[in-house]
Amino acid sequence: MQISWMGERARLVFDIPAFPDLPVVENQFETPMPLVYFSEPKDLIAEIGQATELRIRLNEDYPAPTDEFPMIVRDTTPVELIKLYERVSGAPLYYDRGKGEITDLRPEGVIDKVIDWVKEKTAKLAP
Repeated sequence: MQISWMGERARLVFDIPAFPDLPVVENQFETPMPLVYFSEPKDLIAEIGQATELRIRLNEDYPAPTDEFPMIVRDTTPVELIKLYERVSGAPLYYDRGKGEITDLRPEGVIDKVIDWVKEKTAKLAP
């Protein structure tokens, strides 16, 4: 924590002990979530972003049908919420390592880059 007082700044460091009975999880996508309530599709997207601490960028504006909402989900994980969104919306989600975000746009892979390179080279050779 940083404190500023009369132009002077100080940094305070606290050691906070672990909360009892909380599971130690190395993979944030496997963090247990006991109960989650969603009133509409954007709540599901927001919870996925908050639980994974990743930005969510969707090409379509919440394509999930609203007839399945409101919804209560018990004993789940962020991975299960992503699968739920994919099932409800019918659109797959991808993790873009370069941008560090979850998106519904398929990230460009090595094969896509090779195809673009070949198209670029053949376009230069054409008269």
